[in-house]
Amino acid sequence: MVTADAMHAQTTWRPIKGTITTTETSTPYDLVRITSYLTDDAEEAQGH
Repeated sequence: MVTADAMHAQTTWRPIKGTITTTETSTPYDLVRITSYLTDDAEEAQGH
């Protein structure tokens, strides 16, 4: 069994460089905010 601490210790965060283009021309996405939401959801799903 892998503990949460062990998993986090192996995680390496890297900045995303460049531009993400979509067919939508409305509001640009806030990648940091989206990533935070996804991470929080994943943590909650794992019971953290």
